[in-house]
Amino acid sequence: MNLRRIVGAALSGVVLAGSASVLVAPAASATSEHLSTTAESYVDSAAPSSALEPDWDTDLPVGARVIDGMTHLSKSYVTFDLSGVTGVPIASARLTAAEQSVANCKKNRASTQAWLTGTATAPTWDTQPAELVKLPTPVVYDTCTRGSLAWNATTALRQAIRDGRTSVTFVLRLPDTQQADPAFARSYSQVSLDVDTDQPPDTATYLSVGGRHCGPDPVYVDTLNPPMSGNTTDPEYDTLAVRFEWWPTAHPAQKQHLDLTGVSAGGETETYFPADLVENTQYTWHMRVSDAYNAGQWSANCSFIPDVTRPSVAPVVSSTDYPRESTGPGHGGSGIPGTFTFTANGVPDVVGYGWQFDQMSGFVDAPQPGAPVTLQLTPNASGPTQLLVYSYDRAGQRSPAADYRFWVTDNSPTVSCSPQSAFVGQPRQCTVTPGSSGVTGYVYTLDYGNPDVPVPANPDGTAAFTFTPRSTSDGHTHVYVRATLDDGRRSDPAEVVLDTDGGEPTVDVPPPPVAFGAPVQITMHAKLPDSRTFTYEWNYEGEHTIPVGPDGTATITVQPNGSGYFYLFVHTTDGSGLQSWTATAQVQVARTGRR
Repeated sequence: MNLRRIVGAALSGVVLAGSASVLVAPAASATSEHLSTTAESYVDSAAPSSALEPDWDTDLPVGARVIDGMTHLSKSYVTFDLSGVTGVPIASARLTAAEQSVANCKKNRASTQAWLTGTATAPTWDTQPAELVKLPTPVVYDTCTRGSLAWNATTALRQAIRDGRTSVTFVLRLPDTQQADPAFARSYSQVSLDVDTDQPPDTATYLSVGGRHCGPDPVYVDTLNPPMSGNTTDPEYDTLAVRFEWWPTAHPAQKQHLDLTGVSAGGETETYFPADLVENTQYTWHMRVSDAYNAGQWSANCSFIPDVTRPSVAPVVSSTDYPRESTGPGHGGSGIPGTFTFTANGVPDVVGYGWQFDQMSGFVDAPQPGAPVTLQLTPNASGPTQLLVYSYDRAGQRSPAADYRFWVTDNSPTVSCSPQSAFVGQPRQCTVTPGSSGVTGYVYTLDYGNPDVPVPANPDGTAAFTFTPRSTSDGHTHVYVRATLDDGRRSDPAEVVLDTDGGEPTVDVPPPPVAFGAPVQITMHAKLPDSRTFTYEWNYEGEHTIPVGPDGTATITVQPNGSGYFYLFVHTTDGSGLQSWTATAQVQVARTGRR
């Protein structure tokens, strides 16, 4: 189940402040440390000033033993180095000891006590360290003398670390009522301390409500049950539980909360307010993340106000530069900015206006709720133009559209070029007359996708330029000219279409079919002015270049190598290196010669 959207199985329910609530602990993922003893010793009432160490024969004795008619009362001490677990939160700790001997298996094996003691350095019966914290009754595992005992040492270990201790000593002993009774005697070995450490989850960040990021001011939302979310992370990537808590800002005693469990660490956790809220009432909420052992800090507070009433009327749009018009000639021109005013039309909580115009869009904030705004917009084309404007309230709700239509004057320049028809490589001269005032120059572009070429304007706004087409794809050259206005903007383009001859040569071939095996004589006629050479290729067999004759022609003889259709491709090149279009000629060769 993806817990980015959590409103179903993971909900523990909504609970009013002051009522009972249990947040189920998620699965644990703590870091475990297995600590072995750094010192083991025991004390004996029969040797009250001796510090005794266990050996393979004695292990760690607890209780009363009768040896050679003398009673020995014993307690055993184990010490652990805490350097590996200090500085991190203790999730749990367990002290474990293996049973080695039990005098009477019918006696309560769980009566052995474990105490946290003061620092023990070679303790004796007479110098026993203080017994500070008693561990809870142990859990007994397996059968007598083959089992073990385990004490919950969590509280005692946390206390020792809080006290600044770098090592910890525990004593294993019997209660005073059993200490002197040999029937309760027992011994232990393989004592260890298993410590689980766990960092608390991180404080939730990047809070949002209703899809809007929280900040110092209340957020307005457009629904009575908005989503609320925040990023939930954990150093150990534990499975987490998350509590969301909210209340009317003016009534903090009316807190409610909602719990989620089974949340994956490392992303956004989101849920919805489970009940409808009251419109125009300010609420505050925050969230806290927990794992199986620790709870993180409460996040920062986030305040919001539900507002589900959108602006009911469209804004009003006006402009003296571009007034409402449905026919030309219109006002302004392409590239000429105009001032427009948007007003809220009596809606008091309008905080901004959105607009769509000439394949552009934008948004402008109102200086205060309900206030008008003024901005400049620049048409990119002449003719009928539509401007759509919407007002927005604090919750981001949009009004109906204001449809403002006006006419932009055609301010494209007037362009004439000559000659109308010419070959590629032959210059054309163009003159330009401005279509509006404030023209500082022009740019022209040949055909499609070529770069703009700037042309300065004369003091009267006119200009002239010369260009030479070097190629043509469709037998025409398209010239686009736009005026550059005094603020750097451009007018609509004026287009002139000129006829441009590619100058492809003509080719004379014998009438079909040509006799099989006979050579073929072909005459080529140059058409491009100043053509110097023919470059031809016979039936894909490689190019050859020959000079153009004084009469503008050249004749070649070719030898078809079979029957069927054969092709000649030929173009000319003039003295400047300009190539003509390529002409294609076809020769048909019969199987048995002419018929």
